[in-house]
Amino acid sequence: MALQAARPDRILITGLRRRTASWNYGLTNYWIKDTLNTTYVEIDYLLPFGGGEGQPSLRVSINDLDQRSVGADLIAGAPYQTYQTSARLIASYRNFVLTGAVSRVGDGADIRKPFGFSTAFTSMIVTSFNQAGERAYHADLSYDFADFGLEGLKAFVGWGSGSNIIDRDTGAPRPDQRELDLRPSFEPHRGGLEGLRVEVQYVDLHQIDSGPSDDLTQFRSIVNYLVPLR
Repeated sequence: MALQAARPDRILITGLRRRTASWNYGLTNYWIKDTLNTTYVEIDYLLPFGGGEGQPSLRVSINDLDQRSVGADLIAGAPYQTYQTSARLIASYRNFVLTGAVSRVGDGADIRKPFGFSTAFTSMIVTSFNQAGERAYHADLSYDFADFGLEGLKAFVGWGSGSNIIDRDTGAPRPDQRELDLRPSFEPHRGGLEGLRVEVQYVDLHQIDSGPSDDLTQFRSIVNYLVPLR
């Protein structure tokens, strides 16, 4: 986030959350003096069927983020007002979890994330699909290999696409985006390896109608170990 000569010195964060057996909903607002205000609301509902041991379940969620410059508009590109709305459906059965999601960003500006991560359900490892005007579609599938005696081993594949992106200053179209993520992980919960987590990430990001230098292929490996103190 780029600021002009003056610098904000006040941040106010407020929120509330409510959780029941089927519902999970909440609202958060953070305000940065003379810079921006971001309001986020999410509603999540577990459909009332199945969901028992070995039974299918369906969960539906929707969220909305409203963001706008405030006060002296110290943030670059101000004044502006924009939003990002997204929805998802999660279907699970045994050890499979399938997710489908869509999102839309307002034409006013890109979404800024000065103090956190993307809230959109379409967000992926690299791409948040949060540029002005962007319409995104996302699907992912994960599987837990516990039934094969491989407790702690999981695999994830995700795909996302973003289009209709515009340059807020010129109105010119920006390249469409496609991202493919592969993410196997291993995290045993008992035995001598308890506390270890190993994850490998493969990212293939392609921007349509742009030069090869704008594409990205990346491997990442993450190893965490929780050291027992007693």
